[in-house]
Amino acid sequence: MKQNSSVKKRILINPSEIVKENKYHDDSRSGNWERIKNTFVKDIPKIDFDDIGGCEQAKRELMFIVKGLKNPSILKKYGMRLPTGIILHGPPGTGKTLLIKALAYKADATLFLVSVDDISSKWIGEQEVLTGMLFALAEANAPSIILLDEIDSICPDRSNVREWYQRIVSVILQRMDGVKPSDGVMVVGTTNLLKHVDPALLRPGRFDKLIEIPPPDKKAREDIFKIHCRNKMVKNINYRSLAEKSEGLTGADIEATIQFAIQPKIMEELFENKKPKRVRTSDIFMAIDSFKKNRRIIKKEDNTQFYI
Repeated sequence: MKQNSSVKKRILINPSEIVKENKYHDDSRSGNWERIKNTFVKDIPKIDFDDIGGCEQAKRELMFIVKGLKNPSILKKYGMRLPTGIILHGPPGTGKTLLIKALAYKADATLFLVSVDDISSKWIGEQEVLTGMLFALAEANAPSIILLDEIDSICPDRSNVREWYQRIVSVILQRMDGVKPSDGVMVVGTTNLLKHVDPALLRPGRFDKLIEIPPPDKKAREDIFKIHCRNKMVKNINYRSLAEKSEGLTGADIEATIQFAIQPKIMEELFENKKPKRVRTSDIFMAIDSFKKNRRIIKKEDNTQFYI
């Protein structure tokens, strides 16, 4: 994925709860609004769907949502509503979070990025308050996207977790039930483990749409190599051969192999005073072999059982 250094910065509109000072406003929580803004609101990098290789079906689904957000009259004509929530699921490194950032950029939406650590608190009831404030701020700055990154850790199956997690799931369920399509707020989750997400979230009216992001196929890997070799010191790259060689690698893996291939060239110039050399296909082949070897070692270690 190629990211442009420019980003979209937001000037946030304060929700009525701040303006009227009639909710979530007391001495113990006076700093929570700033915490919400500083923690959850993210500047959106200038990233288009064309900057992400593969995932063609997922990109088509997300572009439909962009069109729907910008042209609600078309949906209304057919009697259709946009989904309240979407979950992108698939193996690690397949571009789920990047796709959501591209969605937010194309839709010109405010992006709120939430992880489990961000809404955790040692005070009873504090996470409920923070979640309520988050949704209030999102509604005031619609169109908005609330991204629950690794949603399986934020909203796990309540039958297998402690009361603390159960409360978070209940609050998010309540807030999602209160969101209307006309509010311009969409909740999106990403996960590698869909089966661990609480089943109540997956019914229609909450996370209506589940989009699988599979590992890239040969054509997608070729596109990903082309994207990650842009503006790099490369020469005569055989992208088709790289796609064949890299079977089993994800987009994140491919980006890593390109970096591994570049590093020896830089070290030669820095430590041996050699003339700059461009990266060739053979260099990337070696990086792929090294990467796969290291991953096999890690996978073997992961299968080791320990008894204590």
